[in-house]
Amino acid sequence: MTDPLAGVDRLPGWQRRLLQGVQDLSCEHARVLNYEFPTYFPGSEAGHLPMQIWRGQLTDVHSQRMQARLRAIDGGIPRATVDAAAEAGAYGMRWADSPHAPPSSEHPELDHIIDHLTFDAYRLEQMAAMHARRATMHGPLRPHPGETGLPEQTRRNMIATAHRAAVFAQIADLSEVEAAAIWDRDEPTWDRLIGSLMEHVDDFAFVEGWRAASWGHIEATLTADIHTLTDMYGLTTPPQLWPPDPDTLRARASAAVARYHDRTATGTAVEHGSASDAATVIDADSGTETDSGIAAEFDAGAPPEQQIDPDLGW
Repeated sequence: MTDPLAGVDRLPGWQRRLLQGVQDLSCEHARVLNYEFPTYFPGSEAGHLPMQIWRGQLTDVHSQRMQARLRAIDGGIPRATVDAAAEAGAYGMRWADSPHAPPSSEHPELDHIIDHLTFDAYRLEQMAAMHARRATMHGPLRPHPGETGLPEQTRRNMIATAHRAAVFAQIADLSEVEAAAIWDRDEPTWDRLIGSLMEHVDDFAFVEGWRAASWGHIEATLTADIHTLTDMYGLTTPPQLWPPDPDTLRARASAAVARYHDRTATGTAVEHGSASDAATVIDADSGTETDSGIAAEFDAGAPPEQQIDPDLGW
């Protein structure tokens, strides 16, 4: 039987790093679960607090773990490969200690740029998918009569996200083919994303995420990042390569929703994230912002654990 992790060294670096996230977060979840259980001291004034802290830690790392898993699957990595990386992590093996882990990159800053770019592309797809589902909702959370098209602030947030992604692509000096591989998804990828969103995300959690995506400070944060990156890397010309615009993404997502309804009517299955995979696609990030400047991410003196998350405001 072929090892699902055989050949991971031939995956693009950004996909390998998605797998690394899956494995390392699975390892961290197992560590907290097995080794961080608090010691009870009779008579302690802490009461239930240690237990609440432990369970909160588990909830946080579980959410991150499932989001990483979903991103990897939606990013085109075979489910069997993602499952194998998660299993290795559950046994306590981190990616760096795995026999399948490639050697350390010679260009860690470039890798970091690419990771930001793939995150922005993924967020754009999620936003389009959320709006496409929103347009077809029924019941008490159905769209109001005045809800037509993308909310203006959501559109502005998507444009700012696309602009930052384009700047990252410019810094990384990607070719048109390389950039398209990151942000120009095929139909099966859209079908997986929509399938997870339609079947497994609670309506209330979904609407919460959909509303949070229209928060105005998202645009402000991303715009500040764009200015910082432009100055930091001395960019003197506008980006030439851009992700698809919001209307194009919305059209692709809407087409995937239509295909989903067709499959539902005919009983045709398509592989997508499981309920546990998809449970955090919306509510893993309710819009909590990170106000740290993006320049801190590329400070050579900052260890990885102090670098801010690529999720700046979403």
